[in-house]
Parts: sequence; C-alpha cells; structure tokens
Amino acid sequence: MTVLLVMAQMLIAGVVKTKVMPATYATGIGNTDAPILYIMVEVDGKDAAAPIEGIKFTLKGTTQIKDVTSVKFYQTLNDFGLHLKDAERKLLGTYKVNKNLSQNDEIVMDFQGLKGELHEGKNYFWLTADVSKKAAEGHFINASLISYFSGNDKREYAFDSQEIDGHPFTGSQIFLTESTLAGIWSEHSHYWRIPAIATGRNGRLIAVMDKRWDSNYDLPNNIDVATCYSDDGGRTWSPLQTIAGTLQLGGDYGHGDPGIIYNKRTGDLMVIVVSKNGFLPSTPDERALIKLIVSHDNGETWDEPRDITDQIYGTGCADPVRAKWRGAFAASGAMMQTQSGRIMTVLCVIEDEKKQITNYVMYSDDDGQNWTVCPSRVATQGDESKVVELSDGRISVSVRHRGGRFFNVATVDQNGELHFGEQTLCEDLMEPACNGDYIRYSTNKIGVDQKLLLHTICHHPSDRRNVSVFLSEDDGQTWLKHVRPICPGRSGYSALTVLKDGTIGCFFEEDAPSEKGYIGYNLRFVRFSMNWLTGGKGKK
Repeated sequence: MTVLLVMAQMLIAGVVKTKVMPATYATGIGNTDAPILYIMVEVDGKDAAAPIEGIKFTLKGTTQIKDVTSVKFYQTLNDFGLHLKDAERKLLGTYKVNKNLSQNDEIVMDFQGLKGELHEGKNYFWLTADVSKKAAEGHFINASLISYFSGNDKREYAFDSQEIDGHPFTGSQIFLTESTLAGIWSEHSHYWRIPAIATGRNGRLIAVMDKRWDSNYDLPNNIDVATCYSDDGGRTWSPLQTIAGTLQLGGDYGHGDPGIIYNKRTGDLMVIVVSKNGFLPSTPDERALIKLIVSHDNGETWDEPRDITDQIYGTGCADPVRAKWRGAFAASGAMMQTQSGRIMTVLCVIEDEKKQITNYVMYSDDDGQNWTVCPSRVATQGDESKVVELSDGRISVSVRHRGGRFFNVATVDQNGELHFGEQTLCEDLMEPACNGDYIRYSTNKIGVDQKLLLHTICHHPSDRRNVSVFLSEDDGQTWLKHVRPICPGRSGYSALTVLKDGTIGCFFEEDAPSEKGYIGYNLRFVRFSMNWLTGGKGKK
C-alpha cells in the first residue's frame, strides 16, 4: 500500500518512527470528524517518551477550503481508533478553518494545555475534518503533515515524508452521503465482510452483510448474517440485527454470502444465503445449504431461514444431473427481477470431482416459493456472477474472472426458457478476480434509461483495491466512457442500488488503515448522483 514513511530525527534519546496513511477515501456532505489521516508514532525507549504539544499541517490538495469548517487532531488507544463508535479517544486540538485560507498555507494547531503523550511503543493519532453542509459533491479534502512540537525541549521536529507503493494519497472525496455501517470490532466481531444492498418500499435502504466471528475465513467458519436499514438516504442506519446463524435462526452453523432483492410484485425483501459446510468442502450428501430469508415489513423483521437446497442440487434434488453436483451457492450482492416478475440470481457450481467452478442461473416465477435452475451453462472457469435484463429482454450475466469479466447473454423463448451462447471476455472491466455488482439504472419512467447499466469492480489487474463504478450507455457493449473510483486504496467486494430519487448507492469493503497491513475491512456506504458519474458538476 502507498504509505508515507516518516522518520523524525529526534534530539532526545531513542528512535521515533512515524507512519502516515489515508484514513479513508470517502466522506459526505455535512459529516463531522471525517478521518483524513491516520498516524502511528513508534517510540523506542522510555527516555524518548515526551508530551506532544502541537502539529503543523496544510490542506494542500483540498479542492475548496470552504468545504472544510474545522480540522481536529485525536489520540486513540489503538489503530481501530475512530472507526469504533464508542472507542476511547482524546481530542488534542481543533482548528477553525478560515475561508480565506490558501490550501498551501501552513497551519499550526496548538493543543493549549490538552497534551498528547508519546509513550514507549506505538502511539495512534488521527487528523479529521468537519465537512460543510454546503460542500460540493466530487470535491476532495486532503492534508499533509509538516511537523510536530515536542514538550521536552519545545522544539519543532520535521516530518521527512516518502511514499511507499500501495495506498495513494488522493484525499477523501466528498459524496452526497457517506457512512460506516460496520467494521473492526463492531458488535463484538472483528471481521465484517460481503456487503449487499437493496432499495425497498418508500425508498428505504436495506443492507445485509457477513458478521464473521472467529476469523476472516469463509464457511464453514462461524458466520452470522446481519442487516440494518436507512430512511434518510444512507446518512444514518438502524441498529444491526442478526437474521441467520444463531441456534434460533437456522442451526448451530454459519450462514453467509447474502444476496438481496426487493420483490416489486409482492413488496417483500428476499435474501439468499449459503450455510453449513460451505462451498468447497461440500459434497452431494454433505452439502452447502442454500436458504431463503424473507421480510414482509420492509426489513423490520425477518422470517426464519427456509432451506431450498433440495430444489437446487445434491442428494434430495429431483433432477438427476444436479443431484450429482458437489457444491453450489448463489453469489452475494444484487439479485434481479425481470419485467415479468421473475426473480433471478447466479449460482457458482462444482459439478464433479474436478472442482472447476461453473455458473448457472437459478430463478423463481412464484416469488421464491419454487426455484428452477436453467440447464444452459453460463460459464466455465467462472466464479461469483451477477445478472441483469437488457433493454430487449435478453438476459446478461457478468462473471468474476482475473484480468477481466466474462459475459454471456441469453435469449428467452416464449416459454421463458433461457438459451445462453458462448462466454466472452471483457478486458475493459479489468479486475483481480473480486466480486462486484451489476445492475440496471432506471428511474422507472417508460422509455427512459433503458440501456443504462452500472457495474462495480476492483479496477486493478492484480490487487484488491480501487473499487470503481462504471456506467454503460449501450446495454453493456462499452464501459470505459464513464468510470469513477470510489475507493482508490485497498478494498474488496462492492454492491449497488438505485435510490428512489435517482441517486446511486454503493456499499463496499474498505481496508481499515493500519501500519501492520490488513487487519480487517470497514463496510462503508456512499451515495452519488448520475451527474457526478458522467463527469458533470456534482450536487451540493
């Protein structure tokens, strides 16, 4: 990752190392305490411990100074820091930003008696910004550290900054809305993963995700599925609730990888998860179980998970071919509903002992009561996949694949049967083999936006970073005209939804900042306008 490695030459005894890196890549209009920089100061030796009484910094790289109302400097007990809602933190200083300030001006923030303490070992600090309620979508907030002041000898010590490849210092981009739904040690769980999101009745946003208890591993790890909702466009969220994984909600084994859809025909929310043995360890007799969870009240409460595995594959399945399949699960993220009301998602399948992953579409024509698997294979050498209905009624599937996305398009006959052609590789959607979302953009107006498709991926050839959103204006024929990064640093899975007002929400995994490397993801939500995505001026 791109990290600034800062060596401060100290006159006092001992060695001090400082690492500075971006705290996050996104913030929202009107946000307070938006983390901008994460700083770790390591002190070697008790004699080097000292009070720290001030810092000097600039807002160089900030698009407009008036987008920032104040800057704050915090000290925390550990590197989980400000991402924990109730974490112990100490405010060391606040700088009220003068609108006439130049972004290149050096700013001194004195602590005025509220002293930070450099103790032996690692010390953690955060530079944050309060974002103006009049800030503009698409602008950036950035900062650079210059020096700090030691309380021992009242001297100023310069930061000698050097970039190391990885996390770029692009600043925090201002979105219409930004929030963190879960992250390091939220709800007593260290590892949160696998975001999925839908827009329900009355514009409510409903998010689902993995709550991984013991480790970051996939099933058969101990995993719960959690959910929350927002009625204000993603600015605030309801408390997290568990809908699968406990003794009362599905068994004494893990559930994970949620896919979600709002059924426009019934008004229900539908979530499909995989559970128990997990995908790779699965066999026809000891299967990864596929379950359906339904909410009839817009995400307030949820039915107990219902096992639909026998309808899909393995021992107990009536289809003689699928009865021999070794494993299957439906990809997390967005499921899809056609104009006819058919609910669709895409399976990852291990058909035999070769354990090559193939893909098949599964669908329901009766609102999830019964499920059918299309016998026409979508892809070989595939992985997690997403499906959309094109403007002419054909069905398009996008398949995770290193180096680009596999696509396959099916015609639909008069009986509703799908007939897929040959898979093709789209190198424009370059990715490191990581799950992303693929949805239609529509304002629900007849004849409008019929060929607009949205796609998110980690737009990088080899690393899970640079979650970006792409817009195709021609039913997926081309993708590179409109592309915008959401999280230029290390990041992972991402999910999309279109809100009632036509804005777009992205729910994604962002690497939590730490000088130790990967320590877990923060699950974050941003909302942006189509105007910003297509290169116009963002909204205020």
